[in-house]
Amino acid sequence: MSSTAHDQTTCTTTPLPDRIIPSVPETQRLISHFLPDFLRLAEPDSAAQMCLEDCSILPTSEDDHANLIHAQVKSRLGEQVTVIVAVEPEALPTQQIAEKLARALLHAEVTYGFPVLLSVIYLSGGRTGLHLESAQIGTFGDVEYVRMYFTTWGLSQSHAEYYLRRPEPLAWALTPYMRSTSQTQQELLEASRARIHEAQLSDDLRTAFLRFLSPDLHELNEEVAQ
Repeated sequence: MSSTAHDQTTCTTTPLPDRIIPSVPETQRLISHFLPDFLRLAEPDSAAQMCLEDCSILPTSEDDHANLIHAQVKSRLGEQVTVIVAVEPEALPTQQIAEKLARALLHAEVTYGFPVLLSVIYLSGGRTGLHLESAQIGTFGDVEYVRMYFTTWGLSQSHAEYYLRRPEPLAWALTPYMRSTSQTQQELLEASRARIHEAQLSDDLRTAFLRFLSPDLHELNEEVAQ
């Protein structure tokens, strides 16, 4: 039930120097809180077939799974879909991230044949846009018998202006950590805050987004400029 590859960032962009990336724990918490938004952004084809209002975040306890989000979502056919999202500070080789996802699946004790949706968000590096990746994780002799498919999203390589126009508030919160040829990171931060303030959100949701868009970003930008 993996999404097909998408690339909304076809234009050529030049990264601004010394850009700051968000922390893994903060990003994981934000995505966990707004997983339906994340699935609409990273897995649009699959999200369209899901009942995203029926989404349960499950606990992950082991250190190896500290930056993973494990959830269950019902499909429109009534199936229970296991969703695993890995939040990585930087891009990893395909085989390495596939093996990590495979360990997460084993830990989740997913029943064979049940639908699984695997996504990876790289906070730094990676290819531009969304990509469907695959890797061999099981062989018998020279014969491949298990291949894993998953979607990768290179956050820092994504086109900020596109995501700032998206309807999902999560996209606005992530925008300052994307690429732009026309705006600085501080300008993107201010644009993101403006969208969040203008949107019809509950106080709790608005607070969660603004907490992620910490004032520290402005302070860090000033340190970089010095």
